[in-house]
Amino acid sequence: MERLLFGFNNLPKEVMEKLPDALIVVKDRRIIYANPAVSKLLGYGEATELIGADALEIIHPGLREKVRALARGLDESTGLYEVNLVRFDGELVDVEVIIRAAVIEESRVYIIVARDIKERIRSRKRLNALHKHVDKLSNAENIEEIIEITKDAMKTTLDFEFSSILVADDNELVLHTFDEQHDGIRLPLDGPGLTVKAAKTKKTIMVDDTRKSPDYLLGSVSSLSELDVPVVVDGKTVMVLNVEHNFVNAFNKDHKLMLEILASHIQMACNRLNYVRKIELMAEQQIKESIKSFQEIHNQVRHDIRSPLQAINNAVHILSTDPDNQKMRTILGAQINYVKTILEDWETQSINGELKKEEANISELIQTAIKTKVGDKAETSLYIDETLVWSIDYNRLLRAISNILQNSVEAMPEGGAITIDCHLKGENLMIIICDTGVGIPEESLLQIGQPFYTTKQKGMGLGLSFVRQVVESHEGTIKITSKTGKGTTITIKLPK
Repeated sequence: MERLLFGFNNLPKEVMEKLPDALIVVKDRRIIYANPAVSKLLGYGEATELIGADALEIIHPGLREKVRALARGLDESTGLYEVNLVRFDGELVDVEVIIRAAVIEESRVYIIVARDIKERIRSRKRLNALHKHVDKLSNAENIEEIIEITKDAMKTTLDFEFSSILVADDNELVLHTFDEQHDGIRLPLDGPGLTVKAAKTKKTIMVDDTRKSPDYLLGSVSSLSELDVPVVVDGKTVMVLNVEHNFVNAFNKDHKLMLEILASHIQMACNRLNYVRKIELMAEQQIKESIKSFQEIHNQVRHDIRSPLQAINNAVHILSTDPDNQKMRTILGAQINYVKTILEDWETQSINGELKKEEANISELIQTAIKTKVGDKAETSLYIDETLVWSIDYNRLLRAISNILQNSVEAMPEGGAITIDCHLKGENLMIIICDTGVGIPEESLLQIGQPFYTTKQKGMGLGLSFVRQVVESHEGTIKITSKTGKGTTITIKLPK
């Protein structure tokens, strides 16, 4: 706008008369010139009616002192300001103005250019109101709630005369409106219509005059302007936002922008619902797999115990008649130890009971775990002071480290490398185990270590849960970081 003011002295009168913005020249507070755009802006019959009027009279009373002070300190030009001007009928109009001081024919004058920003203000208010609906969309729990929030936004916030939402259902669009009479109308996606075209092309369609559009299809209401914005999720149109008006040229780029902003937030809400549903399905599947695995282990334990119990029962029966039968005594002892071993295997998955802490050589513990769980299945590098001793529950920490190493080996079916670094850091023992396995997906990291959660196709997910219990029972912490395709790092910190 400021560019229009430069060289004002040399502007031909016909140029000033045709400026789309209101142009006012003020001298000694009196208006000495006003172009035709001023009369349109302020509602006067002719711009000449303003000649000689006090310039402050067309400014909102609450802003007059501010404008007067601004003019007093003005050397060249102001920036852009939003002010209220008073129309001929007393109504206020929102304008954006720029004021420049100039010398014309040895007289100091003020040149004011004003632009009507009513639509901009309205769009700003709509946008602020739209944000409230966006917050609701971000908390929607299902597609029906998204539809209701969207209907409310289009009707009350964007203030469209006729608005509707068409939701994709297989090969049709299903109409949702405020008019129950027309709710549920179905439009085939292979049929005509601007809404259908927007759904198929996945592009916004704005028609200023439907009478000139070959794609226009007379619907439940007759309209002369139509705006259709598709909502596309994962490459598919899930719904179309439709607004219509019985005037031509009813919609502009601001209406289009508002509706597209709303569509983008609906898209995000739908994406969030899809993600949540995906996680729920994954969780359901994990639970089913865990229950199945639990049942399998239960059946196996029951089977394993049934056989030795039968042998024990037979041995007891024989010993009742032949107490000196050494063979039966040996069988009885072996079977009892076997049952005890089975129960101990289950007991090691629980951390119930007090820790049996003792000073233990950490290097020996780690090397024992490597021998039993890794062997020649992976390349192993161990960095540790072989004399490092720490107070721990040896058996439980050995089982925990063994579980971690077993996971690493299983994550590298084609072989790989495992690096173990044990060192002191302040008052803590640090055990860092890295592998070059397949890694853990980001969405699974937060649940790793919870009972019955596993990323494996088989298994109960008790291994890392047990590891976490052991570490926390030592008042320590465990941190798991991973990158898919790169490997996993587990950092254990144990205090004295």
